[in-house]
Amino acid sequence: MKKQLFLMMMLIFTVVLGLTACNMPEKEGEVSDMDLMQTAAQETVSARLTEAVGDAVLTPSLTPEADSTLTETTVPPTSTTAPVFAATQTPLPCNWVAFVDDVTYADNTQVMTGTSFVKTWRLKNIGTCAWTSGYRLIFSHGDRMNAPNEVSITGGTISPGETVDISASLVAPASPGTYQGDFLLRSSDNVVFGLGGNADKSFWVKVVAVAPNTATSTSTATATSTPTTGPKADLQINLLELNPVTPTKGNPVDVKVQVYNFGTALAVGPFTVAWYPGENYATPGCTWNVDNVNPNGGRVLTCTYAGYPSPYASINTKAIADTTNTVPESDEGNNTMLVSISVNP
Repeated sequence: MKKQLFLMMMLIFTVVLGLTACNMPEKEGEVSDMDLMQTAAQETVSARLTEAVGDAVLTPSLTPEADSTLTETTVPPTSTTAPVFAATQTPLPCNWVAFVDDVTYADNTQVMTGTSFVKTWRLKNIGTCAWTSGYRLIFSHGDRMNAPNEVSITGGTISPGETVDISASLVAPASPGTYQGDFLLRSSDNVVFGLGGNADKSFWVKVVAVAPNTATSTSTATATSTPTTGPKADLQINLLELNPVTPTKGNPVDVKVQVYNFGTALAVGPFTVAWYPGENYATPGCTWNVDNVNPNGGRVLTCTYAGYPSPYASINTKAIADTTNTVPESDEGNNTMLVSISVNP
């Protein structure tokens, strides 16, 4: 078909070319008989091509060997229907965390060089898996500041949507400067995770270590009888937890107490923190001696109590910071916390 079409076209073009070469119009604007014949021949070629090809599009070949051939390219029908894209939803990660607050030691808090302090983060479980006792806080990178390799984040279960306070005991570096240590969480099946869209960003502690101010010494040359109203510490109990939350008579109980310095001066110890199984108990169940607590910093204290001797429908357990008022404070009346519990038979 293509060969016959090609031969016919070549024959017609040859005739037209000969007629054109042999005849020129005698005057400008005058149409000769040869012009009419040429026009007729061209119309014939156009008609033949239309009949032979139909809806096909004739395009010249781009290859040198076939530059005189014509190839057929079928034009596909134009679609007027817009493509439909299926909506997809990315599932939430199993392990994912959001930062809520710095409970202690906000960024750039000053701490005395070489002193111990406890950093506490408030974090939220925004994944789909519950955090259990197998989940750990782990050091990731940066300034370690004596951070442990790992810390258990809960003794129970933190369900999706719940928050938890996680603490790490640290030591400020010996040299003054700004220090930052970054941390992540690790699941019970060893999946490391954190913040951000990909659940891989760390959270951190960032403190400014400062040398003790020796200019505050009270030598005989500088001491005066006029009382000063300078910065003072303010010790409070801001955490009192028992595990189990509802103890059973005669069974051991794990106690966790956090003492915090809300003041503007270093709480210079040693001072005593005490926990009483009940507010009317004559002797404490646990006591701790604390050396120093930095401004806007705290200590997490733990012990194990042997067990309640009797069941109680309701009893107030009690913790007291600085039981003997050793530390001068801006407020001496807020050192006690009461928590109501019950004890099973």
